[in-house]
Amino acid sequence: MRKLIILTIVLVMAMATASFATYTRVVTMGNNNNILLDDANVWLYPSRINQYPNLAIAEISDYDDEMYQFGVHWKFNESNPWVLGTYITTGMDVYPSSYPTSRIGWYDFGYGYYEYTARPSGSADFSGGSTNRRIDLLYGRKFGTTMFGFGLDYIHNSDSWEQDTLNPKLSFTQFTFAFGLTPEKGNWDVSLAFSMGSWKDQDEFGNDQTKPDGYYDLMVSGRYFHQMNPTVNLVPHAAIAMGKHGQKVDSATVSAYSVKSSRTVFDLGCGLHYMPTTNVLAVLDFGFLYSKISNTDIEWLGYQEQEDRNEKVFDMPYWKLGLEGEVFNWMDIRFGAVSEWQSFKAEWKYDPNPYKESSNWAENTTYLGFGLNFNRLHIDTYTDPEIILDGFNFISGSSDSEDLNVQVSVLYEMF
Repeated sequence: MRKLIILTIVLVMAMATASFATYTRVVTMGNNNNILLDDANVWLYPSRINQYPNLAIAEISDYDDEMYQFGVHWKFNESNPWVLGTYITTGMDVYPSSYPTSRIGWYDFGYGYYEYTARPSGSADFSGGSTNRRIDLLYGRKFGTTMFGFGLDYIHNSDSWEQDTLNPKLSFTQFTFAFGLTPEKGNWDVSLAFSMGSWKDQDEFGNDQTKPDGYYDLMVSGRYFHQMNPTVNLVPHAAIAMGKHGQKVDSATVSAYSVKSSRTVFDLGCGLHYMPTTNVLAVLDFGFLYSKISNTDIEWLGYQEQEDRNEKVFDMPYWKLGLEGEVFNWMDIRFGAVSEWQSFKAEWKYDPNPYKESSNWAENTTYLGFGLNFNRLHIDTYTDPEIILDGFNFISGSSDSEDLNVQVSVLYEMF
């Protein structure tokens, strides 16, 4: 009982530090969404949306100089409440690609770092000239003492025209479903995400240029918060992902090209929360990531020609560091760093010239950010350090001064 009380206090402290923060916060703290408690968790563990009702969240990026996403968390039925999250995204178009393209589920697990090769090989523009991101929906409610969450990502667009007997058709559809469970005391999370897609790629005569031959991605993930003492909390976590992307065409077609790609990913690690004093939180995540992609290419040039390739990538290990501390009661400062000790191995089995390749390197990234809190309004920034070195152009006189922030999240409490 005493341990349960201490654990509850520790989790409440962590939640208090993380309350009403954003995706930008977890990025600037070392891309640590998986071990931090934050409203950004809803994309990894949909059941967490039950703890973040009545919010409006906007995501802004200098990559495309626009507010690329806006969402609202609605709460209904006070006696037996349920929460609905509705998100609309501009830009970030999706097409038959080589890695999972939904934000729900595998957004922070390194699943999309290395690509499949299976994708439609025709010259058709699957973006259709317009956005195809329809909507992201998140739903949560309690069943007894367990919080349940469901996520849906819907993507679709199509393009066709007709003139006499000519009628080319092009379309792409993808659904992602995610399910999550969290107990009432919030000391663990589990989630399952499944994505499937299909496309149509026909020329003006109705001939299939490419066809999907299996197009799915699946991931299961979980984490557990274990209290060591009042200032230290451990967060062991694990994830398994797998998928298959393939395309096929009629083997009688000259210069036809078919590919089958399969992928398996394992992520195992342990995070640490360190809270030495009030309003200061340091986090560390240490783990291992393994990714394997197997490809089989078959090309017909009057005869069948096959090439097999296998690629393996290891993060052996990865380190993620983050620190958040109060400067004033209205401002927090955040630092983060990530180091991925990567090893790449590839084998091409194509005869008559098979060969192997291997390389090793460290991929290091650092982050700087601020959290600004004005009553119900919270602004989190991913700040470009160059602006601190060079200043604005009216200070430095340089026309090359960078933007103040790389990413900004704005959150408003609707209660």
